[in-house]
Amino acid sequence: MSTPTPLTSIFPKEYLLPPLNNVLGVRAFVGPRGGDVQIDWTRIPRTKLRRPDMLESAIADGLAGAHYLASKFPNVPLILGGFSFGGPTVWAVARRLQAERPGLVGGLVAMAGSARGGELYEEMGVDTAASVRAVSAAGVPVQFVHGTHDKNVALQVAEFLYKVRGHVARQTLPSP
Repeated sequence: MSTPTPLTSIFPKEYLLPPLNNVLGVRAFVGPRGGDVQIDWTRIPRTKLRRPDMLESAIADGLAGAHYLASKFPNVPLILGGFSFGGPTVWAVARRLQAERPGLVGGLVAMAGSARGGELYEEMGVDTAASVRAVSAAGVPVQFVHGTHDKNVALQVAEFLYKVRGHVARQTLPSP
């Protein structure tokens, strides 16, 4: 079993954005054939996660993790995943990565992801629906995973983003 690498040893100082560098749980595992960076926002109060500045900070963290993995594995496409608040984050990260380095994002998994929208988010370039459209236009494969009894993020969020994505086959698995 690998020991998690400390945050300060994997991210350059400019990627440590206050106030998140003292709050987040970041773990990185890198081996000869692959790597994983996990960013945990669960210690941030839910009311703060609704603020646009927190989304920007989360996007910066996601980009830092993606850039780190891309530097370790320069010719390997990244598979990005986001859960709950990581949903709007991962869509915006994928959109920005696709714009700066087409082909770097090899796939995206949105697990019970929430979404952000409205005029302010659109002006910031982090509107979830617009990010879904941009990632879809780039041909990035996407998997939506969402439970029908989720008490935190309504299933309709995933269904809406799925419709925004368009042109792909849908598969619904029965509940056990």
